[in-house]
Amino acid sequence: MTVIEFQDSGHVPEEIVHFYSDELLVASTHRRVIVQSLHGGRVVIEFPRTKFDVLGISRLARRALRLDKCNVFPLDPQGRSLILIRQGVAYKYDEHNGLRQTLTLRQSRNVLHTDFCQTKSGRLLFGEYGANAERQPIPIYASDDNGESWHIAYQIPAGKAKHVHGVYADKYTEKIWIFTGDADGESWVIEANENFSEVRYRGDGSQIYRACTVFFTPDKVVWAMDSPLQPSQTVHFDRRTGDVELHGSFPGPIWYGLEVPNSGYLLASTVEPGDSVTGDEAGIYFSENLVTWSRLAAFTKDRWPMGLFKFGVIGFSRSERSDGSFFIFGEALKGLDGRALRCKIKQ
Repeated sequence: MTVIEFQDSGHVPEEIVHFYSDELLVASTHRRVIVQSLHGGRVVIEFPRTKFDVLGISRLARRALRLDKCNVFPLDPQGRSLILIRQGVAYKYDEHNGLRQTLTLRQSRNVLHTDFCQTKSGRLLFGEYGANAERQPIPIYASDDNGESWHIAYQIPAGKAKHVHGVYADKYTEKIWIFTGDADGESWVIEANENFSEVRYRGDGSQIYRACTVFFTPDKVVWAMDSPLQPSQTVHFDRRTGDVELHGSFPGPIWYGLEVPNSGYLLASTVEPGDSVTGDEAGIYFSENLVTWSRLAAFTKDRWPMGLFKFGVIGFSRSERSDGSFFIFGEALKGLDGRALRCKIKQ
């Protein structure tokens, strides 16, 4: 029987754990980022203050104003160089030059925690995630100098989608996979080569192709639907034929997932408004084969209204640990809101 073990001693006093490896832990609360070497050494990075940050002393205010949200992506195993995004600004940090602004986003404060990739050649890529009410073109940014500067490598045409959910590098083909949302006609799986000289829109824009997280295998690309409009399932895309098969069913949209080496795969369902969302619990689900899924844990949505104080969401730390441990962190969930807990799969 597979279970998830919550290791109380592994709690860190931060809201989000962005990265966790054998060498490094990167976490954040409000405008402070902690870069902790697990062999000794600690760096504290503070984002520039915004006009609302004075209210950030309260967790509830941070939720309402989205002051807790930021993205941090280490560029080397020791965390000496990082890309950070907060409140519509991208930064580069390194131990010699400190924190400096490198890009102002057009449509968003932040991106989803999975919306960043580094290719084998070293190119960095991410896409904008924002309201984009007028459905303006959506930029995919690229950096070829380790985050010192950015340029628009590709733009999703105006009216084609609302925003980007994730950008992923496929280790089997060296292609880039981009996932967009949200409505029917806006939900695409985009397959491209690294320089975007070849771009192919997969699917029909329907909810089956609305996703945030993906797993790659030698013969398939498997994503989990992020749809509050119809029941979310895993979608198995056959690389050879282009056919898709649907498996499993979840009580809410899937935002985040994690591949656990030598163990299996994890997905987390959310609590948010929508006809397909059943119940008031966000769950963690496990599979060894990406077909059959079992629920390992659940957290109940807290009492604060979702529109202002966030949906109930569970996220996972990035990277791999040789001992199989990882962190989860949560928003708007009882016992998990603003917390990060170390976990391990036991079989």
